[in-house]
Amino acid sequence: MSLVRTNKTTRATHAVRFRVAVDLGLLAIVCCSLCDFCSAWQLHRDVILGGSRGGHWHRKSALFVTMAETTEKTFDTVCRNYDSPFLASNDTANTATATATATALVILNSPITRPPSRLFQKLWAMSSFRICADGGANRLYDATVSVSSGDASTATTQYVPNMIRGDLDSLRPDVRAYYESMGSVVEQDHCQDTNDLDKALQAVQRNAVHMRENNNNNNTPNNTFRVCIYGAFGGRFDQEMASIQALYKWSEPFHNHLTLYSDETCAILLPALVKNQIRLPLSNADLSSSSSYGDTSERIGREGPTCGLIPIGGRCESVRTTGLKWNLDGTTPLEFGGLVSSSNHVTKELVTIQTSHPLVFTTEMI
Repeated sequence: MSLVRTNKTTRATHAVRFRVAVDLGLLAIVCCSLCDFCSAWQLHRDVILGGSRGGHWHRKSALFVTMAETTEKTFDTVCRNYDSPFLASNDTANTATATATATALVILNSPITRPPSRLFQKLWAMSSFRICADGGANRLYDATVSVSSGDASTATTQYVPNMIRGDLDSLRPDVRAYYESMGSVVEQDHCQDTNDLDKALQAVQRNAVHMRENNNNNNTPNNTFRVCIYGAFGGRFDQEMASIQALYKWSEPFHNHLTLYSDETCAILLPALVKNQIRLPLSNADLSSSSSYGDTSERIGREGPTCGLIPIGGRCESVRTTGLKWNLDGTTPLEFGGLVSSSNHVTKELVTIQTSHPLVFTTEMI
């Protein structure tokens, strides 16, 4: 009798334990589902905000593709336009880029040819605010001020910046004295948490605010500067990376009107989840063939057809393009260690690029 009762008790105990195990299993499945949902939302939020939390991509790639499909309408309806500053005025579309009211030129501590290249001359001529980032003033002085007679007063006044700004550890005393005598404002910022480019862009941003206040039109984003940064490439690698960092840090404050230049190349940052439309001043010959420009003196100072899509900020899960020789269809991620679209070629007057993450677009300068 006791044995039968014990067996019944044991079976009842096992049944309860089994039911608890099933309930716990269901709970675990629900929790995992919630975890997946939370991860998906985090992923979607990161994409919208332009973040790059790479830890989610491999685990949630399929989920992301589904989510990317739901944002296809956003790709098609929200456009961000980049019109080259070297386009003729009648070739520019009625776009946010075309409505920028002023151009600011930032000159970095990188060599400037003597005399300056055609590109530099064009950037200088189109700019209403010119600022040297610390040692950039030395480069400008050495390239433009004639001191062969030993008298700097004989120099041309064509290339005098509005401002020199930085921690000023590179600015030579003779250069500072000369530009101050010519009316340039010299500002020293001792902060070591920002580099000289950051300090220069802070001054440009401050000037843009003053411009909006003077125009009594504080709420319109088109009253801003198109910012051209000259000398961003060709020097030390860590300084080149500081220039790329500036694209990610400063593009949004300047409404994506920020371009890095050297005499050989330029770069812009393409925002995510919009249709980026790019217009370059390319001739029919540029579109049909690839030209090679070696010596700086041969260059005419505008973008050329050779281009690249560089996922330097992190993996781009989906990239779609039109107007390139080798277009991307969104099925293959761009990432270092995988596919990087370098040495591509523009074949149409209008290039469109849709990307899941911010992406650096580069072109050669010819």
